[in-house]
Amino acid sequence: MPHVDVTVIRGPGASREELRAAAHTHLGGRVTRLCPRCGSTGHGRPHLRGAHVSLSYGGGLVVVARADVPVGVDVQPGRPGWSRAEAVLKCLGTGLHGTPDETGLHLQEIPDGWVATRGEASLSWAERAAPPR
Repeated sequence: MPHVDVTVIRGPGASREELRAAAHTHLGGRVTRLCPRCGSTGHGRPHLRGAHVSLSYGGGLVVVARADVPVGVDVQPGRPGWSRAEAVLKCLGTGLHGTPDETGLHLQEIPDGWVATRGEASLSWAERAAPPR
């Protein structure tokens, strides 16, 4: 069964750039971008050689999902319906250009958000604090 590791990095008062740096450090600093539509590395979703990655920011935290299958994660405190739809779109690789078709996807709720994977996957969960400024 595929496995998904989800880590929440909390950094109250941290900027998005600081949270992004903490997420990239957590992933070993090898995160790039890759657009699934045009192949550009100048934009697109996070890319990590040998793994599928999804990141989401909201409410002073970043959620990092790393899996061996396509994965989408979204966290939006107070907006569970939209968070679920955005996790599906991220997993499908369409971004906000598609329709959130959940066919063949497995969805798991996490605090303030959702994780979507292709097929069923086990989920491990961890929380940690962002490094101090």
